[in-house]
Amino acid sequence: MTKETLPDLLTNSLGFNFGRFAAIGRKLFHQKLLPLGVDDTQLSVLAILNEKGPLVQARLSDYLGIDKATMVSLVNALKSKGLVSKKPHPSDRRAHHVYITDRGRETLWQAWEISQEFTDELFSVLSSEERAMLIDMLNRLYHHSVELQEKGRDEKCQNPPNPHYLPTHR
Repeated sequence: MTKETLPDLLTNSLGFNFGRFAAIGRKLFHQKLLPLGVDDTQLSVLAILNEKGPLVQARLSDYLGIDKATMVSLVNALKSKGLVSKKPHPSDRRAHHVYITDRGRETLWQAWEISQEFTDELFSVLSSEERAMLIDMLNRLYHHSVELQEKGRDEKCQNPPNPHYLPTHR
């Protein structure tokens, strides 16, 4: 990766810096998960099922904020690997409950160990207090963005300009 100097407009942009950190972090994490045959989104599905128990696919979609068609593909991929199973919903024949399997749970715990090691490595430049503050701030920002979305403010942003290239100050 080139280490050329970026314009101040970019280096001083919260959105740009957040986006590039997230992109690199996700790519590195994906590489760490390759031996397990899952990606971070599939891992999220396993974690939710492990914590919440069996859920219908629509509820899984709600948890992750992804569309139902994408969830169908995710669940089918996990099912083909033996990490989840599906059973018909008792009262809604269109719906299926998704269950984590023993193999899925084992994969989840292996991935969790990898995740913890990766997190320690990636965030080693931050103190434990800074990590806790960052987690708190990210959770607050997430909940705030959900509130904005629920208020319908995202309608104006169907095709927003790339925020990475917008100045944060004048």
